[in-house]
Amino acid sequence: DVYSRVVTQAVLPVYAPKRIRQRLGFGARALAMSISLTCLAVLMTAVAVVPSADGIGTHAALGLARCGFEQKHGLPCGTCGMTTSFAWFVRGRFFHSAYVQPFGFLLAGLSGLTFWASLYVALSGRPAHRLLGRLPVWPIAYVTIVLFFAAWGWKIFLRGRGLDG
Repeated sequence: DVYSRVVTQAVLPVYAPKRIRQRLGFGARALAMSISLTCLAVLMTAVAVVPSADGIGTHAALGLARCGFEQKHGLPCGTCGMTTSFAWFVRGRFFHSAYVQPFGFLLAGLSGLTFWASLYVALSGRPAHRLLGRLPVWPIAYVTIVLFFAAWGWKIFLRGRGLDG
């Protein structure tokens, strides 16, 4: 391309590192494709179930048992409402998804993003490690934990007030 030739010629070669285009091997591309298909399977499962009007219990349509934590303690667990949130998310009802389970809303969005990103990596062979390598891991982990517990607190608040669903 003309721009890169002009820039490269204007800068001394010592300061202009050569651009090396990395391509992933078959194994890495297969892993990216499997990640993409896993995210797609999760999202397609959410399409297949009807969101529960109660705000929890959508997972029962998949043959899963009721939440044991809620049965034992009378409080929803940290993941109560996730399936319902995903089901609302894939239907484009983002407010409903975030209301029912805010962390489920975030995970559903990340699942969609991960699907497209890993599909791109699998098909193009271009690595994503440079982008991922720049992410601050520990701050993201702390924020994720705080958001999880905040969403759990929101779910407990909703169930306690009878505002769920």
